[in-house]
This record gives sequence, C-alpha cells and structure tokens, in this order.
Amino acid sequence: MIKLRLRHVVNPSPERFVEDTSLASPGGRSGQDYNYNNERNKWVIEGIHDMFINYGAFPDIGSTITPGGPIFEGHETITLQDAMAYAALYPQNAVVIRLEERKVQSSPITEFDFTPLSDSQAIEQLQNIYNSMTQRGERSNKLLTATDRSSYKSANQGKDYLNLSSIMFQSSYARKRAIRRSFGLNPNQTLIGETLESAYGPSEAIQAKQREGLNFLDWTKNVAAPDPRSVAYYNPRDEKLYFTSRTRRRKINSFDIGKRDTIAYQQAKKTFLTKALGKIISFLDIDYIPTDTQV
Repeated sequence: MIKLRLRHVVNPSPERFVEDTSLASPGGRSGQDYNYNNERNKWVIEGIHDMFINYGAFPDIGSTITPGGPIFEGHETITLQDAMAYAALYPQNAVVIRLEERKVQSSPITEFDFTPLSDSQAIEQLQNIYNSMTQRGERSNKLLTATDRSSYKSANQGKDYLNLSSIMFQSSYARKRAIRRSFGLNPNQTLIGETLESAYGPSEAIQAKQREGLNFLDWTKNVAAPDPRSVAYYNPRDEKLYFTSRTRRRKINSFDIGKRDTIAYQQAKKTFLTKALGKIISFLDIDYIPTDTQV
C-alpha cells in the first residue's frame, strides 16, 4: 500500500488530462476548462479528497451537497466535471469510469462512478507527475523534495516519485466541519482517518481563528487593498507568527536600513514592534505579559 503522504500529492498540471466530460464520455480524467480557483469548486474538490482520505470512500457522482458556504441551490450537485477534475488533480487516487448500467435509471449521471487505483497504477500516475514536472524546468522542480526518508533507502533508489511534495489543505477547523456536514458525513467519526479533535492541535486552533484566504507564500498579498491594513496570523508552512501592515508612507528613505543607527529609525522600529507585539498577543488571546518583557 502506498504511503498516505503520497495520496496528498497534487498534480500541478491537471489540464493535461482532456477527456470528454459530457454524458457521452467513457470516463477518465479532465482538468481542462475547470476553474480550480472558484470557491464552490474548491469546496467540492476538498470535500471529495477529505472523504476519500478520512472515510475511505468517494461520494456518488450526481449526489447532492447540502447548500451552505459557497454551495448555492442550483449548484449543489457533484457533477461529472467535478469528479473528472478531482481525478485530474489527484490522478494517483482515482479515475472516473462508466458503469454498465445506471445506479438510478432516471438519472444518466449515475452511470459514472469513481474507482480507486491499484498500488501499481497509483505509482505509475505519480511517476508521470514527476516526469512532467522535471521536463518543465527549474520552476516546477521547486515543488520537489528530498526530505522523505524512504527515498534514501537502497531499495527505493530510482523511485523518483518519492520526491514529490505532499500538499495538504490548510483549512480551518470550522471549514472542515462544514465541508464534512455538507457531504452528509459525521465530522467527528471518521472511518480510517483522524478525528478533527485529534488532528487539530494548538497550531490548528490558532488557524481556526484567522480569516480565510491568507497567502502563506507572499505576505504582502495579505495586506493589499481592499483587505484591512494590518493582520496577525500563523503560517503553517514555516510555523511562524506574522504581523503585516500596509503603510501610507511612500518615501523609500523611511525604510532605509542603512539608517538603522539613527534615532528616527530606532523610534519608528520600536513603534512598529510595539504595535506588532500587541496585535500578536491579542491574536493569541494572551492576557499576561511579564513586567520585564520589553520590545
């Protein structure tokens, strides 16, 4: 059985799968023309993945998601496009097949179903992802990792797919609960994965309080207009707390580190650090700071 970490490998080029997504389709995978950035679609893809990882099953194609969050009436059905887009994003986990007959005779879409892959088929798809990434050059290579200890074992030499990065959803506790409920699942009783309570420690509790949509790769985007001018948050990628602020000052000299020994620079720095410390303390709900603590 392939490692759970590899189930979370994301194909950075799902659009390379271009199978037909109409009801005349034989099935397969397709990321072509699917908007993975649409909030409704992100909810559906995350729900499908969570159900597979933590409940050991896939939802029925054509089944209804309970409206809520970004799911509105008229857009609450898991479509064939959703299913094939998931299979394109996680090709090692599933492929969509056409059944010999419909599950529900009056519903054509029920003639399609997810089917999981064997270990050898999953490894083949992972290797295809690796090959595609390395052929695309340096930018894609940044998504590879050599931190998986199993890749250093002599028996695993040549298994390049072990260098693929695992990218898990960075969702808040509340969002995960809402997604599971919308898929008709009990959020606290998974079949094969961890419950939310055991999976969420102090860092996850902190994340549950911060706003959705934070950018963990480029902090400047978290204070771009029209968002609030400042924000304190926890970045799970590097496990650090951040306070970022958008300033009205336009003079570069105000931020010249070459003037760090001047009184004006030191005062401005202290003012910012005092504000940052206060915001972070408030964000963490800390109500006591030792009197000898100084900025």
